[in-house]
Amino acid sequence: MYVVMAERPAVFTVAPWGHRILVPAVVHAMGLRTVVRGFRLLSFASIVAAGGLLFLFLRRRGATDGAALLGLVLFGLTPPMARVVETPFFLEPAGILLVLSLLLAIEWGAGWATLALLAALLSLAKDGVIVLTLVPAVLVARWSGGRRDALLSALALVL
Repeated sequence: MYVVMAERPAVFTVAPWGHRILVPAVVHAMGLRTVVRGFRLLSFASIVAAGGLLFLFLRRRGATDGAALLGLVLFGLTPPMARVVETPFFLEPAGILLVLSLLLAIEWGAGWATLALLAALLSLAKDGVIVLTLVPAVLVARWSGGRRDALLSALALVL
């Protein structure tokens, strides 16, 4: 389905896939002769970038370099990562990249506009429910800095 969406983005709107437009739109915008190559490149780049963000996230949460590298290796050896390599048409690589971006943004204290942008992109790449599950994390992470900031940041994710 996502290949068809990348080939003809204006035409394809079949539920339940029609709202997951980000990855097919990016592949379409790449302008490669075949969208299959675009999906492969985007999947690979997303997983590599997600690995870097996972390392940064683990370090930020207090893991040593060795522990963060071990986490990265274990992440790479999971069965879902094998499926990503076998079938590049899944949207999971971009979804994982955006979830990790959002987690790091929360961890680094990014502003509500950044959180809203990442939440919107994640909703366009995968299901918006993922974003809603992070609202409590934002509230907990930001509560000590002030209720107003915590509530605005959580509201940015909800909207």
